[in-house]
Amino acid sequence: MARLKRGIPTSKKTKYLLLTITAVLLFKLCFIGRGSFLHVYRSGAKATKMEEQYNELLTKIDKTETEIDKLNNDPEYIIKFAREKYGMQRADEHVTIIIDSE
Repeated sequence: MARLKRGIPTSKKTKYLLLTITAVLLFKLCFIGRGSFLHVYRSGAKATKMEEQYNELLTKIDKTETEIDKLNNDPEYIIKFAREKYGMQRADEHVTIIIDSE
């Protein structure tokens, strides 16, 4: 009596079909769509860059708030700011601006 094989008989066509389907699914998982490894990697890099920009903006905000506080409360700073930023002068002064050519 002949032995019976257990399980599902597989032909070469079926094996190649399963291999092809597996390869396509792996390709999709790695490179295509929002859940792909490539997309996740790029999103992480983008998040890191945005976090750096966020920290830079927080630093700018702190500097600006400090400057606003000085402008509101320190008369000497107002005079210094007006002279440096806008080239203002008192009535009895003559300001000379020297430009370095480097």
